Amino acid sequence: MVEKHIKEEIIKLVLLSSTGFEGGKERVSTFFINNFDNKDRSEMLKKEYGLGGVSRSLEDGGYLYWNTIYVKVIEIRYEEEDLSFTETLSWNKVANKIQELIEIGEYLDEKVKKLREVDNNIELIEDEEIIEDITSSFDIDEKIGEINEKQNHIPIIQ
Repeated sequence: MVEKHIKEEIIKLVLLSSTGFEGGKERVSTFFINNFDNKDRSEMLKKEYGLGGVSRSLEDGGYLYWNTIYVKVIEIRYEEEDLSFTETLSWNKVANKIQELIEIGEYLDEKVKKLREVDNNIELIEDEEIIEDITSSFDIDEKIGEINEKQNHIPIIQ
């Protein structure tokens, strides 16, 4: 039997990796902040993840695969020499787990959170001179590069 902790960590890694579409995690996070109904959240996740799957070889020689089966559930399979499991999660369970990750501040990458804070602060500032000072010292291309580089170092990515 797979230890619950290991299973939970693998599921967490899958949910933290991406929805499969650019800006997906940001859309999910924004939707969850503005919508509290779990049914609406589940429907949004079905659309965001869509049909399809992802498979990745892991640094430890293992293999991780997840698939959105007929958009009804997400199936996660993990295999390595000493351990393997398959976990099927309803979108309701996925919504609950993502909400937990948002609440503890782990769902969005720190750089994305900072970008969002800067974005929110710019909206509040009316003085164009102050806006120019903030934006001139903020290199969006550099920040996006840092985000992409960090995401490429997630343990589940080759």
